[in-house]
Amino acid sequence: MWFNSLFFQRFFPFFFLIYNDVASLFFILAGLFLCLRQRYLFGCFILILSMGIRQNNVIWLVAIPALCWLQQTQFSVNRANLLAFARNCWPIGLGLVGFTIFLVLNKGVAVGDRSMHPPFALNSGNVFFFLFCYCLIFLPLVLSRTRDNIRFALVQQHTGLMLAVLFALYLFAFNNTHPYNNVNEDLFIRNWILMKIFASFELKILFFIPVVLAILDLAHSLQQRPILLPILFASLLFLMPSWLIEPRYYMISFALIMLFRPDGRLAVEKLTSMYCALLSVLVLYATHQNMLFL
Repeated sequence: MWFNSLFFQRFFPFFFLIYNDVASLFFILAGLFLCLRQRYLFGCFILILSMGIRQNNVIWLVAIPALCWLQQTQFSVNRANLLAFARNCWPIGLGLVGFTIFLVLNKGVAVGDRSMHPPFALNSGNVFFFLFCYCLIFLPLVLSRTRDNIRFALVQQHTGLMLAVLFALYLFAFNNTHPYNNVNEDLFIRNWILMKIFASFELKILFFIPVVLAILDLAHSLQQRPILLPILFASLLFLMPSWLIEPRYYMISFALIMLFRPDGRLAVEKLTSMYCALLSVLVLYATHQNMLFL
């Protein structure tokens, strides 16, 4: 928490609402900036520091340099490029060794509240809620691209089968079992949404619609910008170990997707910006009035 206090407490009055995630995002983006400038040595050390804020940033320690290297080499994966990557990004090895030592000595990733953050477990809750939040936050952009996204999906092989498998996985694997997600529904908006969804089978079915819209948009974006592949893959690895469904865990993934996604039409981009600004104002006002807590 001292990273938060040092870097953001004076500048962000709602720092206490978001724990250490702004500081974590700051260090990840700083590491990304340095790696994009091909200053991999410094970038990797900054990413190692980010692990002192959130231990599971070990995923981004590997993913960010790999993302930048793939962009620089235009996805040319061969022996020479792999050796060059190892020479430029050797601090990754130090970070992984340090993380392994911490994992063994700490007997898991969580430092506090261990019973609520069990190690070595995989959960789908944050993945599906991430997709819902993606559709909600980028709604104008997603809706403007939906027709093209559907056309893109229809010409792909086995789209129907993949959607059927995804729907079955959604029905049986997406659940709301964490104790912290089942309290104070009148205050925590995420808990209100989750508790309403799982109180009604019909609402759970409806919840799948924005999930599918987000998947179609990300799949089409991935076809247009293959550089999104390491971002989405790392996001899965980052989110799946977390039992608690918590939107603040998505900040890094959303920031990276915004940086590398294909641009929409100018009018739609402007509308999306205004929509997001309105959402921010509403959330800040409701939080200030003690109406809700994200």
